[in-house]
Amino acid sequence: MTTRLLLLAAAIGTVVPLTSCGGRDSNEERYRETVQAVEVSRAIRQPAILSVPARVRSARTAEMATRSSGTIRRILVDVGDVVREGQNLVLLDDADIQAGVSRAQADLELARRTKARIEALERDGAATGQELDEATARLQVAEAGLREARSGLDYAVLRAPFGGVVSARHADPGDLAVPGSPLLEISGAGDLIVEADVSARLSVRKGQLVTIQPATGPDGGWLAEVTRVVPVLDRASQTFRVEARLEATNRRLPVPNSIVALQVASASDSVLVIPADAMFVRGQLSGVFVVRDSVLRLRWIRPGRAESSLVEVLSGLVAGDNVVRRPESALVDGQVAEAVEVVPWPLRPEDGAR
Repeated sequence: MTTRLLLLAAAIGTVVPLTSCGGRDSNEERYRETVQAVEVSRAIRQPAILSVPARVRSARTAEMATRSSGTIRRILVDVGDVVREGQNLVLLDDADIQAGVSRAQADLELARRTKARIEALERDGAATGQELDEATARLQVAEAGLREARSGLDYAVLRAPFGGVVSARHADPGDLAVPGSPLLEISGAGDLIVEADVSARLSVRKGQLVTIQPATGPDGGWLAEVTRVVPVLDRASQTFRVEARLEATNRRLPVPNSIVALQVASASDSVLVIPADAMFVRGQLSGVFVVRDSVLRLRWIRPGRAESSLVEVLSGLVAGDNVVRRPESALVDGQVAEAVEVVPWPLRPEDGAR
């Protein structure tokens, strides 16, 4: 039957579409073979980003200790409490200090009266100038003694040096406070410091920008500046200490004492990367469209580390391939792009941070 239809069509000079045999309308075919325009970006190699475990601490921390010995009478705050600068934190038993102040006040009053008597006697000629000088000196000593005794009252109260959060507590009421022994730890609000021990084969310099990633996963992150590099290697681990500063922003920062990842670019290893929006997923496969001579070619790839702006490609592409940005679901292998626009994309480590 099919042969008869073809012969008939050849005889009358027309073509009969055999839709029942898998043929397609010519307009639909032309639409599927061409695409109006696509945007592409180049796949390139850049230094590999290595993640190093790091610990977060406040840029301002203080271990609070008393300057005098005494029994702790009250602790006015607990772990997690927010405190303001100058707020009372710990009260010591000041009975002994109050007794010392009373003694100093009595000594001062006696010295004042003694000096007044010597002055009167000196005017009458019954006392010498040396006796008056000695009385004046004893008065000055008594005044200094009272000031010193009163300063002990300040030492009996532990106050917050700055605003922040109580991050640790090491004592309870009734304990003996010893000078230099921490009672509380205050973590200041604001900027944070990220500390990491970095391998000797990595190059990190002061002022370098690095990315801090949360321990919960690859999404998100913060940009930090390296503020300190200790140029001494640990003998056992062959690492050196690096500190980076996270400035306080409107974004929620990691919690002090939490573990994060400090990402450092390797000077010796490189990886192939593409824009994150060039990759699409179909089932369990990841793919991209590559444009060569205006023709779209489907490439299945094996992705590696992913960030918000880029994806590492382990296999399936080579450096220099132009991948289609934001490919539409209607794209198929073999289509011809009528217009191809090359779009630059950022490659700095911090461009993945948000």
